[in-house]
Amino acid sequence: PDCPFLRPVVADWIWMYPTAAYCRPPSGRVRVPAPDSLARLCTNGQYHACPGYRQSQLPEIDVTGGLG
Repeated sequence: PDCPFLRPVVADWIWMYPTAAYCRPPSGRVRVPAPDSLARLCTNGQYHACPGYRQSQLPEIDVTGGLG
């Protein structure tokens, strides 16, 4: 299965460089994976090895010291 954060590019004319997909984790920060990362991690079920995916799975820490 593909990464759950992977989104297809539908309006390719707004992107500076041609790309088939982008990554949008819950943090909201958009990343465009390199073509080799897209093939190696994002689309073949290996997304658990992706640093961005692993970072998104960590619990958020509140600035007051509590867990978010």
